[in-house]
Amino acid sequence: MLRIPADQRHLIDETLIYEYYFDWDGDAALALGLGSLYNHSGTPNAEYLKDTANDVVTVRAIAAINAGDEIVFSYSGPSG
Repeated sequence: MLRIPADQRHLIDETLIYEYYFDWDGDAALALGLGSLYNHSGTPNAEYLKDTANDVVTVRAIAAINAGDEIVFSYSGPSG
């Protein structure tokens, strides 16, 4: 996770990055690798678990994901 302090969060809210960051205890955080690129679905096949103390987000399957399937989770609220 790349953590962006709360007092700088308003700066990225005006940019394309707004669509890709996680709320991180008031700060903003971008998951490196593919972590911030998963799409939203009302019927997710994965969930994300936030560990803000260690700056880690874990994505895990909650349904079968076949080769070639898109990994999606719900942005309406993290599981952890």
